[in-house]
Amino acid sequence: MNVLARRVCWRSWCLIVASVVATGVGGCGMGATGGSAGPVDAFGNPAVVGGGDGGDVAGDGSGGPSRVTVDLINGTGLAVDVAFFVSADPGIATPDQLFTDIFRTTEGIGFLSGGVLNAAESARLLLPCDAGLFLGTTGGVFLDPVSGVALVDGGVRRSVRLGPQFDCGDRITFRYILNAEQQPQTTVRVE
Repeated sequence: MNVLARRVCWRSWCLIVASVVATGVGGCGMGATGGSAGPVDAFGNPAVVGGGDGGDVAGDGSGGPSRVTVDLINGTGLAVDVAFFVSADPGIATPDQLFTDIFRTTEGIGFLSGGVLNAAESARLLLPCDAGLFLGTTGGVFLDPVSGVALVDGGVRRSVRLGPQFDCGDRITFRYILNAEQQPQTTVRVE
């Protein structure tokens, strides 16, 4: 067992949140109910636990060869509910199947894992590279950063699947931005 702590901040408030992680027993897997997106260290950076898979062999914060690194980046002055979905079920074949409440995850995203990124905030998730891994966003909901009132729905769904669009060890970046006309846009990039 490892005890990990992370600093969680929202505006001028900061909390230290501690979690207990069992090592070597399933690691930080994602199940049909969402599960954990992975532990972080005391500074909010991803921590790799578990054994035998090489972990972060590059030392660059990537998940290593048996994980996928997902960066969620709010590139706006607004708050964004990222509306992020994860499934490791090989039976989930279409975005319509992925974008259901059972696969929505907020763990490790925003203040107290609420799924909302403040203006210019980002989150990094390390996910196990399981067969059938399918990731996506419905485009998010862009919110007033003070009141939290929904201003506009991002609207464009983006999804990627292990195999056709990305491989184990890749970094996938979902970026929530406003285009030149100040309309919300969500992009996805695989590296």
